[in-house]
Amino acid sequence: MTFMRVELNTNCAPLQHLVDMGYVEASVLAESQTRYQVDLVGPVPPDVSWQAKDAERFDHSRFTINWEAQRMCCPASLTCTMYSECSPSAHPAAK
Repeated sequence: MTFMRVELNTNCAPLQHLVDMGYVEASVLAESQTRYQVDLVGPVPPDVSWQAKDAERFDHSRFTINWEAQRMCCPASLTCTMYSECSPSAHPAAK
């Protein structure tokens, strides 16, 4: 994120930065907030997973996550309480 490094070096970094769809992914959003304290704002890419294409399946948008309570609720109103701070990808994960 070279554009942020330049702005931070001149003490002109905004609180929000408008970006295109190419920058709207979880790792970039998280890094911009934790490393630069800048919120990236942009359009969310469409869900192209097989679950989103099958009307009888549940894509990720149908799940609710309460990060503070470490709980996830599925569309059938079942709650998952298994939560791990350490996953293979080093990100919090619900199983």
